[in-house]
Amino acid sequence: MSIKEVEDILAGFDLVLIAEDERSLEIARMIADSGMLDSTQKNLAFLTIMPFDVPVGRHMVRHVSEYEMKTIMDIFRTYEASDKFVLLSESNTYGGLWNYVKSGVLSREEALRALLM
Repeated sequence: MSIKEVEDILAGFDLVLIAEDERSLEIARMIADSGMLDSTQKNLAFLTIMPFDVPVGRHMVRHVSEYEMKTIMDIFRTYEASDKFVLLSESNTYGGLWNYVKSGVLSREEALRALLM
């Protein structure tokens, strides 16, 4: 996947969710299983390093290689301040959405609603 292809995905979707490892893929599965994908007005794209076999309805899933994920992560660091490119991660980064869930500030449903709605 080239930088141009990633930029095209950014231009064509409201939100691009990145699952760069198994832990982040679990978050992507939780999002898909939540039932909220059908009700969101946003057009979502999931970029995953591992096969993603969960149905996501009208939204796009694209499996990418490790090399492509490295390129995507380089681009993510460029667009990190935007609200279009979201890294699905449970890291302890202060202020991360999933960190709020882990600390009890938000419920899973509140976090998903904030992300998808």
